[in-house]
Amino acid sequence: MQKISGLPDDDQDRYATLLLAELESERKWSQAFESSADHLGILAEEALKEYNEGRTRPLRNDAL
Repeated sequence: MQKISGLPDDDQDRYATLLLAELESERKWSQAFESSADHLGILAEEALKEYNEGRTRPLRNDAL
């Protein structure tokens, strides 16, 4: 922030716009993860069950 404050006003405005957009994006991601935590837990349990039952297979890098 100290380095940015020494820049011309136009550059400071551009950095401020980028920073605010990044903070908003982080807020949206946090909200999305909070609201999907229960569902993700259920999916994780299902995946572990399938793994423990031997119903999974290793991921091949060449198949990506």
